[in-house]
Amino acid sequence: MKNRIFLKYDFRCAPFSPVKHKDLYACALEQVQWAEQHGIGTVMVCEHHGTDDGYCPSPLTTLSAMAAVTQKMRLVTSVIILPFHDPLRLAEDIAVLDIISNGRVDLVMAAGYIPSEFEMFDVSIKKRPSMVEEGIATLRQAWTGNSFRYQGRDVRITPTPVQENGPQIILGGSSDAAARRAARIADGYMPAVPETFLTYIEESHKLGKTALLLKEQGPLFLYVAEDPDRAWAEIAPYAMHETNCYSRWAAEAGINNDFYQAANDADALRATGMYSILTPEECISMARGLGDMGAIALHPLMSGMPPELSWASLELFADKVLPALDIDSGSVFAVDRI
Repeated sequence: MKNRIFLKYDFRCAPFSPVKHKDLYACALEQVQWAEQHGIGTVMVCEHHGTDDGYCPSPLTTLSAMAAVTQKMRLVTSVIILPFHDPLRLAEDIAVLDIISNGRVDLVMAAGYIPSEFEMFDVSIKKRPSMVEEGIATLRQAWTGNSFRYQGRDVRITPTPVQENGPQIILGGSSDAAARRAARIADGYMPAVPETFLTYIEESHKLGKTALLLKEQGPLFLYVAEDPDRAWAEIAPYAMHETNCYSRWAAEAGINNDFYQAANDADALRATGMYSILTPEECISMARGLGDMGAIALHPLMSGMPPELSWASLELFADKVLPALDIDSGSVFAVDRI
Protein backbone atom coordinates (compact mmCIF):
# COMPACT_ATOMS: atom_id res chain seq x y z
CA MET A 1 0.00 0.00 0.00
CA LYS A 2 1.19 3.47 -0.88
CA ASN A 3 0.79 6.73 1.01
CA ARG A 4 0.76 10.31 -0.22
CA ILE A 5 2.14 13.03 2.01
CA PHE A 6 1.57 16.76 1.87
CA LEU A 7 2.81 19.84 3.66
CA LYS A 8 0.43 22.58 4.79
CA TYR A 9 1.24 26.17 5.69
CA ASP A 10 -0.96 29.04 6.84
CA PHE A 11 1.77 31.15 8.47
CA ARG A 12 -0.22 31.97 11.59
CA CYS A 13 2.07 33.29 14.30
CA ALA A 14 0.56 33.15 17.79
CA PRO A 15 1.27 36.21 19.95
CA PHE A 16 3.38 34.15 22.36
CA SER A 17 5.55 32.63 19.59
CA PRO A 18 9.20 33.76 19.68
CA VAL A 19 9.32 33.57 15.87
CA LYS A 20 8.80 36.39 13.38
CA HIS A 21 6.82 35.99 10.16
CA LYS A 22 9.92 36.43 8.01
CA ASP A 23 11.46 33.44 9.78
CA LEU A 24 8.38 31.29 9.15
CA TYR A 25 8.37 32.05 5.43
CA ALA A 26 12.12 31.44 5.16
CA CYS A 27 11.82 28.15 7.02
CA ALA A 28 8.92 27.01 4.84
CA LEU A 29 11.01 27.53 1.70
CA GLU A 30 13.71 25.32 3.19
CA GLN A 31 11.16 22.71 4.19
CA VAL A 32 9.53 22.38 0.77
CA GLN A 33 12.96 21.74 -0.74
CA TRP A 34 13.64 19.14 1.95
CA ALA A 35 10.21 17.58 1.38
CA GLU A 36 10.67 17.22 -2.36
CA GLN A 37 14.00 15.48 -1.80
CA HIS A 38 12.18 12.97 0.42
CA GLY A 39 9.41 12.19 -2.07
CA ILE A 40 6.68 14.39 -0.59
CA GLY A 41 4.52 15.41 -3.53
CA THR A 42 2.27 18.31 -2.49
CA VAL A 43 2.36 21.58 -0.59
CA MET A 44 -0.76 23.55 0.32
CA VAL A 45 -0.94 27.22 1.28
CA CYS A 46 -4.04 28.69 2.91
CA GLU A 47 -5.74 32.10 2.79
CA HIS A 48 -7.45 34.35 5.32
CA HIS A 49 -7.45 38.10 5.88
CA GLY A 50 -7.14 40.67 8.65
CA THR A 51 -6.21 38.25 11.43
CA ASP A 52 -4.37 39.14 14.62
CA ASP A 53 -1.82 36.40 14.01
CA GLY A 54 -0.93 37.25 10.40
CA TYR A 55 -2.61 34.30 8.67
CA CYS A 56 -1.35 34.17 5.07
CA PRO A 57 -3.41 36.50 2.84
CA SER A 58 -1.46 35.75 -0.36
CA PRO A 59 -1.22 32.05 -1.24
CA LEU A 60 -0.34 32.65 -4.90
CA THR A 61 2.63 34.87 -4.01
CA THR A 62 3.80 32.29 -1.49
CA LEU A 63 3.42 29.40 -3.92
CA SER A 64 5.38 31.33 -6.54
CA ALA A 65 8.32 31.46 -4.14
CA MET A 66 7.91 27.74 -3.47
CA ALA A 67 7.75 27.02 -7.19
CA ALA A 68 11.12 28.70 -7.62
CA VAL A 69 12.84 26.34 -5.16
CA THR A 70 11.16 23.07 -6.23
CA GLN A 71 10.91 21.12 -9.47
CA LYS A 72 8.20 18.47 -9.11
CA MET A 73 6.05 19.28 -6.10
CA ARG A 74 2.38 20.08 -6.73
CA LEU A 75 1.43 23.57 -5.56
CA VAL A 76 -2.06 23.83 -4.07
CA THR A 77 -4.15 26.78 -2.95
CA SER A 78 -6.20 25.58 -0.02
CA VAL A 79 -8.16 27.72 -0.35
CA ILE A 80 -8.54 30.77 -2.52
CA ILE A 81 -11.59 32.69 -1.27
CA LEU A 82 -13.12 33.65 -4.60
CA PRO A 83 -15.34 36.59 -3.59
CA PHE A 84 -12.29 38.58 -2.48
CA HIS A 85 -10.53 38.44 -5.86
CA ASP A 86 -11.09 40.14 -9.19
CA PRO A 87 -11.58 37.16 -11.54
CA LEU A 88 -9.51 38.64 -14.38
CA ARG A 89 -6.52 39.46 -12.17
CA LEU A 90 -6.87 36.08 -10.51
CA ALA A 91 -6.85 34.34 -13.90
CA GLU A 92 -3.66 36.19 -14.83
CA ASP A 93 -1.88 35.47 -11.55
CA ILE A 94 -2.75 31.78 -11.64
CA ALA A 95 -1.67 31.49 -15.27
CA VAL A 96 1.71 33.02 -14.48
CA LEU A 97 2.16 30.73 -11.46
CA ASP A 98 1.33 27.74 -13.65
CA ILE A 99 3.93 28.89 -16.17
CA ILE A 100 6.60 29.51 -13.52
CA SER A 101 5.99 26.05 -12.07
CA ASN A 102 5.67 24.33 -15.46
CA GLY A 103 2.10 23.19 -14.84
CA ARG A 104 2.25 22.18 -11.18
CA VAL A 105 -0.73 24.16 -9.87
CA ASP A 106 -3.92 22.71 -8.35
CA LEU A 107 -6.66 24.99 -7.03
CA VAL A 108 -8.95 24.57 -4.08
CA MET A 109 -11.41 27.46 -4.00
CA ALA A 110 -14.27 28.37 -1.72
CA ALA A 111 -16.92 30.99 -1.04
CA GLY A 112 -15.61 32.06 2.36
CA TYR A 113 -17.61 32.22 5.57
CA ILE A 114 -16.21 34.77 8.04
CA PRO A 115 -18.39 37.90 8.19
CA SER A 116 -15.55 40.22 9.21
CA GLU A 117 -13.61 39.33 6.07
CA PHE A 118 -16.54 40.23 3.84
CA GLU A 119 -16.86 43.52 5.70
CA MET A 120 -13.15 44.17 5.16
CA PHE A 121 -13.51 43.80 1.38
CA ASP A 122 -16.95 45.44 1.25
CA VAL A 123 -18.44 42.33 -0.33
CA SER A 124 -21.96 41.10 0.40
CA ILE A 125 -21.81 37.72 2.11
CA LYS A 126 -25.21 36.93 0.58
CA LYS A 127 -23.71 37.06 -2.91
CA ARG A 128 -21.17 34.30 -2.26
CA PRO A 129 -22.81 31.55 -4.37
CA SER A 130 -23.24 33.69 -7.47
CA MET A 131 -19.74 35.15 -7.12
CA VAL A 132 -18.24 31.66 -6.98
CA GLU A 133 -20.16 30.50 -10.05
CA GLU A 134 -19.33 33.63 -12.03
CA GLY A 135 -15.71 33.53 -10.88
CA ILE A 136 -15.12 29.96 -11.98
CA ALA A 137 -16.86 30.54 -15.31
CA THR A 138 -14.62 33.56 -15.88
CA LEU A 139 -11.46 31.61 -15.07
CA ARG A 140 -12.42 28.86 -17.51
CA GLN A 141 -13.05 31.35 -20.30
CA ALA A 142 -9.94 33.36 -19.51
CA TRP A 143 -7.61 30.39 -19.76
CA THR A 144 -8.65 29.66 -23.34
CA GLY A 145 -6.68 32.72 -24.42
CA ASN A 146 -9.61 33.85 -26.56
CA SER A 147 -11.51 37.11 -26.29
CA PHE A 148 -14.80 36.93 -24.38
CA ARG A 149 -17.45 39.22 -22.96
CA TYR A 150 -17.03 40.15 -19.31
CA GLN A 151 -19.42 42.56 -17.63
CA GLY A 152 -20.34 44.13 -20.96
CA ARG A 153 -16.87 44.52 -22.40
CA ASP A 154 -14.49 42.45 -24.52
CA VAL A 155 -11.50 41.08 -22.60
CA ARG A 156 -8.65 38.69 -23.24
CA ILE A 157 -6.23 37.07 -20.78
CA THR A 158 -2.71 36.18 -21.84
CA PRO A 159 -0.52 34.25 -21.40
CA THR A 160 -2.41 31.02 -20.83
CA PRO A 161 -1.48 28.34 -18.29
CA VAL A 162 0.82 25.46 -19.16
CA GLN A 163 -1.90 22.98 -18.20
CA GLU A 164 -4.40 22.64 -21.01
CA ASN A 165 -7.64 24.41 -20.04
CA GLY A 166 -5.94 25.59 -16.86
CA PRO A 167 -5.41 23.98 -13.46
CA GLN A 168 -8.06 21.71 -12.02
CA ILE A 169 -10.49 23.45 -9.69
CA ILE A 170 -11.72 21.74 -6.53
CA LEU A 171 -14.42 23.52 -4.55
CA GLY A 172 -14.44 23.51 -0.78
CA GLY A 173 -17.62 23.84 1.20
CA SER A 174 -19.62 22.89 4.26
CA SER A 175 -23.19 22.62 2.95
CA ASP A 176 -25.26 20.47 0.63
CA ALA A 177 -25.66 23.49 -1.64
CA ALA A 178 -21.87 23.81 -1.91
CA ALA A 179 -21.58 20.10 -2.66
CA ARG A 180 -24.14 20.31 -5.46
CA ARG A 181 -22.41 23.40 -6.85
CA ALA A 182 -19.09 21.54 -6.92
CA ALA A 183 -20.67 18.68 -8.85
CA ARG A 184 -21.96 21.13 -11.47
CA ILE A 185 -19.04 23.47 -12.02
CA ALA A 186 -15.85 22.07 -10.49
CA ASP A 187 -13.45 19.17 -10.95
CA GLY A 188 -13.82 17.92 -7.39
CA TYR A 189 -15.07 18.68 -3.90
CA MET A 190 -13.30 19.12 -0.56
CA PRO A 191 -15.92 18.96 2.20
CA ALA A 192 -15.45 20.81 5.48
CA VAL A 193 -18.40 18.77 6.72
CA PRO A 194 -17.78 15.12 5.70
CA GLU A 195 -21.47 14.25 5.41
CA THR A 196 -21.88 16.63 2.47
CA PHE A 197 -19.60 14.48 0.34
CA LEU A 198 -22.51 12.07 -0.13
CA THR A 199 -24.52 14.94 -1.59
CA TYR A 200 -21.65 15.64 -4.00
CA ILE A 201 -21.59 12.01 -5.14
CA GLU A 202 -25.38 11.88 -5.62
CA GLU A 203 -25.45 15.15 -7.57
CA SER A 204 -22.54 14.07 -9.77
CA HIS A 205 -24.36 10.88 -10.68
CA LYS A 206 -27.57 12.80 -11.44
CA LEU A 207 -25.61 14.99 -13.83
CA GLY A 208 -24.00 11.98 -15.49
CA LYS A 209 -20.59 13.04 -14.23
CA THR A 210 -17.95 10.96 -12.51
CA ALA A 211 -17.42 12.01 -8.90
CA LEU A 212 -13.95 12.27 -7.43
CA LEU A 213 -13.24 10.30 -4.29
CA LEU A 214 -10.64 11.84 -1.99
CA LYS A 215 -8.69 9.17 -0.14
CA GLU A 216 -8.77 8.86 3.63
CA GLN A 217 -6.60 11.35 5.46
CA GLY A 218 -4.81 10.95 8.76
CA PRO A 219 -4.94 13.46 11.64
CA LEU A 220 -5.14 17.16 10.84
CA PHE A 221 -1.86 17.68 12.69
CA LEU A 222 0.89 15.09 13.03
CA TYR A 223 4.09 15.35 15.04
CA VAL A 224 6.60 12.52 15.42
CA ALA A 225 8.59 12.27 18.64
CA GLU A 226 10.36 9.63 20.69
CA ASP A 227 8.77 11.14 23.80
CA PRO A 228 5.23 12.24 22.83
CA ASP A 229 4.34 13.57 26.31
CA ARG A 230 7.34 15.88 26.36
CA ALA A 231 6.65 17.01 22.80
CA TRP A 232 2.98 17.73 23.56
CA ALA A 233 3.98 19.97 26.47
CA GLU A 234 5.84 22.16 23.96
CA ILE A 235 3.27 21.95 21.18
CA ALA A 236 0.04 22.29 23.16
CA PRO A 237 -0.05 26.12 23.33
CA TYR A 238 0.27 26.32 19.54
CA ALA A 239 -2.44 23.69 19.03
CA MET A 240 -4.79 25.49 21.42
CA HIS A 241 -4.19 28.78 19.62
CA GLU A 242 -5.12 27.20 16.29
CA THR A 243 -8.23 25.34 17.39
CA ASN A 244 -9.55 28.31 19.37
CA CYS A 245 -9.09 30.69 16.44
CA TYR A 246 -10.96 28.41 14.06
CA SER A 247 -13.64 27.81 16.67
CA ARG A 248 -14.21 31.56 17.08
CA TRP A 249 -14.54 31.97 13.31
CA ALA A 250 -17.11 29.19 13.13
CA ALA A 251 -19.09 30.76 15.96
CA GLU A 252 -18.93 34.15 14.24
CA ALA A 253 -20.27 32.60 11.05
CA GLY A 254 -22.87 30.46 12.82
CA ILE A 255 -21.72 27.23 11.18
CA ASN A 256 -21.18 23.69 12.41
CA ASN A 257 -17.53 22.98 13.10
CA ASP A 258 -16.64 19.30 13.43
CA PHE A 259 -12.88 19.74 13.29
CA TYR A 260 -11.86 22.63 15.52
CA GLN A 261 -13.45 22.88 18.96
CA ALA A 262 -12.82 25.53 21.59
CA ALA A 263 -10.30 24.26 24.12
CA ASN A 264 -9.01 25.52 27.43
CA ASP A 265 -7.55 22.22 28.57
CA ALA A 266 -4.52 20.84 26.74
CA ASP A 267 -5.06 17.24 27.85
CA ALA A 268 -8.67 17.28 26.67
CA LEU A 269 -7.61 18.67 23.30
CA ARG A 270 -4.99 15.96 22.92
CA ALA A 271 -7.58 13.31 23.73
CA THR A 272 -9.64 14.30 20.68
CA GLY A 273 -6.91 12.83 18.46
CA MET A 274 -6.99 15.79 16.12
CA TYR A 275 -3.49 16.75 17.17
CA SER A 276 -1.55 13.49 17.04
CA ILE A 277 1.85 13.23 18.70
CA LEU A 278 3.11 9.79 17.75
CA THR A 279 6.25 7.73 18.13
CA PRO A 280 7.81 6.60 14.84
CA GLU A 281 6.34 3.14 15.32
CA GLU A 282 2.86 4.52 16.01
CA CYS A 283 3.13 6.77 12.97
CA ILE A 284 4.02 3.85 10.71
CA SER A 285 1.02 1.90 12.00
CA MET A 286 -1.28 4.90 11.48
CA ALA A 287 -0.05 5.43 7.92
CA ARG A 288 -0.53 1.80 6.96
CA GLY A 289 -4.01 1.84 8.47
CA LEU A 290 -5.11 4.56 6.05
CA GLY A 291 -5.14 2.12 3.16
CA ASP A 292 -3.81 2.55 -0.35
CA MET A 293 -3.06 6.19 -1.24
CA GLY A 294 -4.14 7.39 2.20
CA ALA A 295 -2.97 10.96 2.77
CA ILE A 296 -0.71 12.13 5.59
CA ALA A 297 -0.76 15.82 6.48
CA LEU A 298 2.26 17.59 7.93
CA HIS A 299 1.66 21.08 9.33
CA PRO A 300 5.19 21.72 10.58
CA LEU A 301 4.99 25.43 11.49
CA MET A 302 1.53 25.40 13.07
CA SER A 303 0.69 28.69 14.81
CA GLY A 304 4.29 29.84 14.58
CA MET A 305 6.00 26.83 16.14
CA PRO A 306 9.75 27.50 16.37
CA PRO A 307 11.66 26.06 13.40
CA GLU A 308 13.85 23.92 15.66
CA LEU A 309 10.75 22.25 17.13
CA SER A 310 9.35 21.81 13.63
CA TRP A 311 12.53 20.33 12.18
CA ALA A 312 12.88 17.82 15.02
CA SER A 313 9.69 16.08 13.93
CA LEU A 314 10.41 16.27 10.20
CA GLU A 315 13.87 14.80 10.58
CA LEU A 316 12.65 11.96 12.80
CA PHE A 317 9.85 11.34 10.29
CA ALA A 318 12.42 11.09 7.50
CA ASP A 319 14.82 8.90 9.47
CA LYS A 320 12.43 6.37 11.01
CA VAL A 321 9.02 6.59 9.33
CA LEU A 322 9.59 7.18 5.62
CA PRO A 323 11.90 4.15 5.15
CA ALA A 324 9.08 1.90 6.36
CA LEU A 325 6.46 3.34 4.00
CA ASP A 326 5.85 3.08 0.27
CA ILE A 327 5.46 6.71 -0.78
CA ASP A 328 3.72 7.90 -3.93
CA SER A 329 5.10 11.34 -4.79
CA GLY A 330 2.10 12.30 -6.92
CA SER A 331 -0.38 15.00 -6.04
CA VAL A 332 -2.62 14.37 -3.07
CA PHE A 333 -5.44 15.42 -5.42
CA ALA A 334 -4.79 12.67 -7.95
CA VAL A 335 -7.90 10.97 -6.58
CA ASP A 336 -9.99 7.98 -7.53
CA ARG A 337 -13.16 8.37 -9.61
CA ILE A 338 -16.34 6.71 -8.50
